[in-house]
Amino acid sequence: MKKSAIITLALSASLLSACSNTSASSSKTKQVLNWFSAGEISTMDPALNNDGYGGEQLDATMEGLVRLGNNSKILPGIAKS
Repeated sequence: MKKSAIITLALSASLLSACSNTSASSSKTKQVLNWFSAGEISTMDPALNNDGYGGEQLDATMEGLVRLGNNSKILPGIAKS
């Protein structure tokens, strides 16, 4: 079997097992985000990142100086003003 087929099979199995995570005994609703990336992240250093997969992860995990709010209004992110 090819290496890519084995990886695809393993990822599919792990995603399917995550779907069956139900708990009726908990009074609070637990929110879980399962994130899947189509490629391997080469670096999480914003200065060295040069691919789309790393950029996607950086966008999801790091906040910039500013961000877009409702109606594309520019709001401070980590910037104070």
